[in-house]
Amino acid sequence: MTSKFLFVLALVAVAQPALSADKMKSCLTAIANKLDHRAAEVINHLSGPRRQLLAARSYLRSADDLADRWSWSQQQIDAYQGSHAQQQLDLEVNRVRVEFEFLNPGFTLHFNPDVRSLEVQIENWNSNTSVAAAAEELQVSATTFLTSGAIAKASASDGCDSFAIFLVAY
Repeated sequence: MTSKFLFVLALVAVAQPALSADKMKSCLTAIANKLDHRAAEVINHLSGPRRQLLAARSYLRSADDLADRWSWSQQQIDAYQGSHAQQQLDLEVNRVRVEFEFLNPGFTLHFNPDVRSLEVQIENWNSNTSVAAAAEELQVSATTFLTSGAIAKASASDGCDSFAIFLVAY
């Protein structure tokens, strides 16, 4: 091999991650622009492209029922606290916990009854190590997907549409 060929090969190896990162960023922007405006806004408040990618995946998967699953306002949270609905949920969760413990001696279920605002949820998402690990795994697979075969050569819109399908299926 000639030194010129090796130099070009080295340039491609260095440029490939940058190209896939740029493509991932542009596809993430394209996907966010097609989501509910609230989801797109949240994605912009998440720490780094990995966590944004993981959130986009979740929003894409729940697109049909996102409005029903959206975070409550502080007014809704305040109305829920101490309500009949909360009391019924607490009773049902306790019933499930007791049944679980009966069927699984030595084990218990823990339940956090606190309702979190969107701001608290974003803060938790940005600091959670499990989210970070899952986001890193997704980014590795997404990078591989974006640099493979036809996707790497696809037009921007076709590539981003395929990338959105990849995220939903991942």
